[in-house]
Amino acid sequence: AGKQGCQGDRGINGASAPFMPRKPLDNRRAERAFAIPALAQQTGTVAHNFRAACTKSSEYTKTNPKRRTFTLDEQKLFMDYVHQFSEFYENLYVFLLNTGLRIGEAGALKWSDINFEENCVLVNKTLLYYEKELDELDSKGNPKKKRTLEISDTTKTPNGMRTVYFSSEISAILKNQRKRQLELRMKCGEKWRGTGEFENLVFTTSVGSPVGRYIAERDMKRICKMINRFEDVEFESASPHTFRRTYATRCFEADMQPKVVQALLGHANLAETMDIYTTVMEQKKMEEVKKKSVLQL
Repeated sequence: AGKQGCQGDRGINGASAPFMPRKPLDNRRAERAFAIPALAQQTGTVAHNFRAACTKSSEYTKTNPKRRTFTLDEQKLFMDYVHQFSEFYENLYVFLLNTGLRIGEAGALKWSDINFEENCVLVNKTLLYYEKELDELDSKGNPKKKRTLEISDTTKTPNGMRTVYFSSEISAILKNQRKRQLELRMKCGEKWRGTGEFENLVFTTSVGSPVGRYIAERDMKRICKMINRFEDVEFESASPHTFRRTYATRCFEADMQPKVVQALLGHANLAETMDIYTTVMEQKKMEEVKKKSVLQL
């Protein structure tokens, strides 16, 4: 990719160090996680029983999914489970968590957008879903519709067209993604679906299809349900947008200025950024009050 706007390794856009999950689950968590499939194997119903266990309903806190943010502890716990049970999408999740890109922006990235010399990525398009009418009719006589993906040659907002810097650790993640993808492509041969406008996408499924929002969201919900099943916590469900808000939150916790964070996120206006900033500041005030109360005792 061209070097326009790339000015060298800034770390993760100047934010704190990246989250690099490599620690396996401890023995207690691992035993609980694998107990059900091991038991089911004795009865010959591994897939059914394990899926049933992981999708057992939990009482989630009812909030707007777009406002969900991981605390540091939640972030670590979630990524520990991703490393164990969703390793295929781990590179994508680490990338989102350390760049703040929208899932549609990350899904539309091509290898030509990555500049490994300057450690930056050019964000200039979006992966979108749209309803495509089919020739068939439904029971009411209306044309059937199929949800389809396409790449738009623009971002959600004009400010979304930006250059995002990443650290050497994220560079290694991307190189690992490239290597693994090439191996999958050779294995799939003619069955590889990454052709036409989806040629050379950075993040794909195991057969080369683009990773849209619903694919990532379904996988993340599965992980959240597993955490609720195997941990003594009430873990609220999350979506790909959670990574974006979490990235912004970590930036503010590192005392980055709102205008800088706005530019990194590609927000159309400062109000969107300040919404996250206000939430972080409220949490900080609560923490400071608790500290003061402890000191006075």
